Amino acid sequence: MFREDIRKRSEYGDEFVRLFIKDGLQDRLLPFSKSALELFTKYCFEECNDSDRLKCILRPCTEIIDGNNRRLLDLYIDSGIKKNELPLFCYSQRQQMITNILTGKERRRGKNIDKKIFLEDFLDILFPKAAKPLKRALQRKQTFIKTFLGRLDEMDEFTLYSSQDDYLLFSNNHDIFFMDLNRGIVTLNPGEHKINEMPELTGFTKFFSHKYDQQAELIENGFGWNHIQFQVYESKEDFTNEEKSRLQKFLIELRKDDTGLFSAFYVADKTIQINTDVYYHNYDPEVYLTYNDKKLLVRSLEEIFSSMKRLQDDIAQKLIEKSEDVTKETSSE
Repeated sequence: MFREDIRKRSEYGDEFVRLFIKDGLQDRLLPFSKSALELFTKYCFEECNDSDRLKCILRPCTEIIDGNNRRLLDLYIDSGIKKNELPLFCYSQRQQMITNILTGKERRRGKNIDKKIFLEDFLDILFPKAAKPLKRALQRKQTFIKTFLGRLDEMDEFTLYSSQDDYLLFSNNHDIFFMDLNRGIVTLNPGEHKINEMPELTGFTKFFSHKYDQQAELIENGFGWNHIQFQVYESKEDFTNEEKSRLQKFLIELRKDDTGLFSAFYVADKTIQINTDVYYHNYDPEVYLTYNDKKLLVRSLEEIFSSMKRLQDDIAQKLIEKSEDVTKETSSE
């Protein structure tokens, strides 16, 4: 029977629509989005047959819309739907996936993007023997944070990157977890998450520095202007004047074709540094960060680090090629 009560529930329907449509398009696409919500709900609640569990595991009913990644499940969780209103067997597959990740059985490490699970269920999986006191402490944030971090510190595979009153950001070296204490949701490998506060940016910067083996530092210049400073190359010996000149020309040409990746570069005696500007906007009640005139998403920040890694490899290759040319010239003489 079609869950008519679910389809008409406005308390999460409007939020679902907002999440489904990208910024700036809500008004134009609102009629379409509400029709899409009805269609999505039909697939999630009418077509989804929990009794056919093999089909739900291998080919979920939402596959026609979002492939086999249960993206609709994440949208419903994100929009504020209660757990008992979800297709429960479908949600149990998400719980199993998180369990596999935390126990090292998941092969697609770091590849499951924007996957969501309720905080209490996450605690059950992460601390199967100690979840109850943690769940009781959720009513008192500071007590919960202190207790949770104490437990996390006992687990060698986890690294804490940021801890604030409203969220925790930590990683097991392959996957990163964003724990939203206000909403009671944990997001695995957030990609579409908007980075709104400087502590968040600091935490994600530390994580991606580790992931991409980058020396990166977040520097606050004041008046909302900040930059991430990357040291993309460090030489054992001082660059020659010729090498400095060649590297500067290379970076100048690269910057001409650049779409905002870096705002400044410095070729010092032994190092090459590149800055990427990030701006902090505090227009009460909205607070947000931007990069390249767009709101800063986690995936955008990761793209910056990925691009810097490729640039680092290109510079290293150019220096190696030049060194080999010099060696050949010396040998021929």
